[in-house]
Amino acid sequence: MRRAWGIEIAWALLFVGIGAGIGIAVGNLAWGIAGGLAAVLGWRLWMLGLLLWRLRRGTELYFAGGGLVREVGDYCRRCHRADAALRGDLGRLRRELVTFARAMPDAALVLDRHGTIQWANAVGRRWFGLRPEDTGRPLMQLVRDPILIDRLAASDKSGSIEMPSPSAPDTELMVQITSYGDDGRTLILARDMTRLKRLERVRHDFVANVSHELKSPLTVVSGYVELLADDPEIPATWIEPVAALNREVRRMGAIVNDLLTLARLESGLQLPERIPVAIPQLLRRVRAQTYSAAIAQRYMELDIQTEARVLGDEAELESAVRNLLSNALKYTSDTGHIRITWRVVGANAQLYVEDDGIGIPARDIPRLTERFYRVDKGRSARSGGTGLGLAIVKHVAERHGARLCIESELGQGSRFTLVFPRSRILWE
Repeated sequence: MRRAWGIEIAWALLFVGIGAGIGIAVGNLAWGIAGGLAAVLGWRLWMLGLLLWRLRRGTELYFAGGGLVREVGDYCRRCHRADAALRGDLGRLRRELVTFARAMPDAALVLDRHGTIQWANAVGRRWFGLRPEDTGRPLMQLVRDPILIDRLAASDKSGSIEMPSPSAPDTELMVQITSYGDDGRTLILARDMTRLKRLERVRHDFVANVSHELKSPLTVVSGYVELLADDPEIPATWIEPVAALNREVRRMGAIVNDLLTLARLESGLQLPERIPVAIPQLLRRVRAQTYSAAIAQRYMELDIQTEARVLGDEAELESAVRNLLSNALKYTSDTGHIRITWRVVGANAQLYVEDDGIGIPARDIPRLTERFYRVDKGRSARSGGTGLGLAIVKHVAERHGARLCIESELGQGSRFTLVFPRSRILWE
C-alpha cells in the first residue's frame, strides 16, 4: 500500500513539474501548476473508469504504471477469481444435491413460509399427485388430506404423520415434516410404509389368532390341574410338581389374556367409549382390590386432589391402572411405599403411580413399553409378570389421547404418569 501511494505522489509530482515548466515557458506559473494537477486528476479518473468498465465486462484486470488503481485492480482480480471458484464449487454442490434428491427412493418436497411448493423430486410428485407445473402453487390446494393440512396449518409444523398417498390410496406413507431456515421454509420427506404395515398386520393377526386358539385348551388344562391339586388323595410326591404346573398354567393364561387385550387395543377396529369415568372411584376400587393381595407391610397411599372425570372406556382405564399398580408392587420392597395421585396441572389432568423401589436404568426407559421387554428378567419371571403390562398401558393412553411419561432413577424409585388432555376432562 505504501508503494502504491509513493507511485501516486511521484506521478502527481511529475505532472505538476511538467505543468510548472510549461507555465514558466508561457509566463504563467500558477496556470501551469493548475494544468498539471488537472492532468493528474483526469488521467486517474480515466483509469478508474477503465477499471469499472473492465469489472463490468469481466475482462482481464491489468493496469500499467502501478499506483492505487493497479492496487485496486489486483485486489478486484483476486476477489473475482475467488468468487468464480466459490461459485463453481457451489454450482457443483448444488448439482450433486439435486442429483442426490432425484435419486432418493423417498419423496422430498420444499415449501416456502406460505406453503407454496418450491421444489419436489420425482417420487414426491408421484406420491403426492403433483405435476411439474404445480411448482409455485400452494400444496394445501393440491393435496386435500386433512391430517396433512392440519399439520401444515399448525404453528409448530415439525413432526411425523401417517397418511395414504393422495395418488395411490393403497400406498401408506410415513411423512416427516421439518421447519428450517430463518424464512420459515418447510421440508417434507415421505417414506413408503406399505410393506411394513402389511407385515405388522400379519404379525398382529398371527399373535391374535394363536392367542385365541391357545385360550380354550389352556382353560381345559387349567381346570384339570386345579382338580388334581384339590384332590385329597393325590400322592405326596405329586404335590409340588402339580403346584408348579398350576402356577405355570396360570402364568400362561395371563400371557394369553394380555396378548388378546393388546391385540384388541392395537387393532383400532373398536374405538374406546367416550363416557364419563369417575377416576377417584376407580382408583379407590382398584386400590382396595390390589392392596388386599399385597404384602401387609407395604403401604399404598391414595391422593385424590380433584374429582375430575375422564371421557373414555372404563374397562380400558381400569386395565391401565391395574397394570401400573402391578408393576409398582413387583419392583418395590415389602416395606416400600407406593403413592397413587389424581390431580389437575394446568389444562391437563395427571394420574401417576410413584414408588420408592429399585428404579430403572436410564438406558432401559425408552424400551419399557415394548412387548415382553423386562429390565430384570429373573425377577419378572419369579413375580409372574408377562412383560406386556406397560405395552397395554401405552396403547390405552394413546386411545384416550393421553401420553405415558416415565421417570426413574436407580435406587430412588419410579414414577409412571398418564397425562390426559383438556379435551378428555370433565371438571367437577
